[in-house]
Order: sequence, then structure tokens, then C-alpha cells
Amino acid sequence: MKKIRNLSGVNSYADLLQFVHSPAALNISDEEAIRFYTDSDEDWKQTLLNACPPSPEVEKAIVNYGEADTIHLLGVRHGFYPQTIEWAMKEGSPDVAEAIVKNLKERPSATAEELMVRRGEAELFKMYLEKFKYLEDDAEKVLNQDPALNSLLQLYIDLQS
Repeated sequence: MKKIRNLSGVNSYADLLQFVHSPAALNISDEEAIRFYTDSDEDWKQTLLNACPPSPEVEKAIVNYGEADTIHLLGVRHGFYPQTIEWAMKEGSPDVAEAIVKNLKERPSATAEELMVRRGEAELFKMYLEKFKYLEDDAEKVLNQDPALNSLLQLYIDLQS
């Protein structure tokens, strides 16, 4: 089992449970939380996540280093910040972008949708369309205007028929 780091006085799971029910849980710095979500076991991550909503910077660490169940819990419990969704669509790894799409409760911003289209990744694109069925006008415009996205445009046409 990994050791939890940088949450003072937390050396066991029992300590963690006591910590998340104390006022100290609301005063974790982003740096402490990022180290925690980077270095701790998934059950520890989920325990803290249930108790404390993350900041946007901490949320990026959760989606980068968390497993599917932890990312799902984040989406269900707190939702995703718009800037996290946009970051994932633009710069996140394919796994991170797919995890975000899988756990979205509602259609993301037009900007996030355009960024997802500009990635040009067929699997992500198909996953997105399975969930949301169509593209908004601005994303569709990007798809139609960028010759590098012709394969996605054909896929979109095929999926719409």
C-alpha cells in the first residue's frame, strides 16, 4: 500500500477518516491535494473526494492520476469544471479525454466540443457522438472547414445516416 503524503497527522486509513471529518479537510492546499491524488491509493483518493470538492488544479491531477472509478466519482459527486473539460479535450491524453467524455452528465461548452473535434481522434469522436448524438453548429463548421478532418467528417456523415 502506498503511503499518504503531506496531510499532517494522517498515517492510516482511520486517520484519513478522522481527517476528512475535521475542519482541516477544508484547508488543504492545492499542492498538498495534488500530491495526495498523485501518490495515494484509489480508496484513499475516493474518501477525500467524497468529503472535499477539488479546485480546478486539483481536478486535473485527479483525472490524470485517478483510475476510472475515481474519475467517475468526481463526475457524479462534483461534476467537472469547464476549464478541466477544455484542457482534457485540447491537451489531455486520449485516456483522460475519453474518461471525461464517459463521465459528462451534460453536453460540454461549445469550446470544449470544438477542441474535441480539432483533436481529430476517431475513437473519442465516436464516443462523444454516441453520448450526445450530434455536434453543435460551431463544431460542425470546424469539421466542414478543416481538410485535415475529412475522415472525421465522413465518420460524422456515416453516423448521422
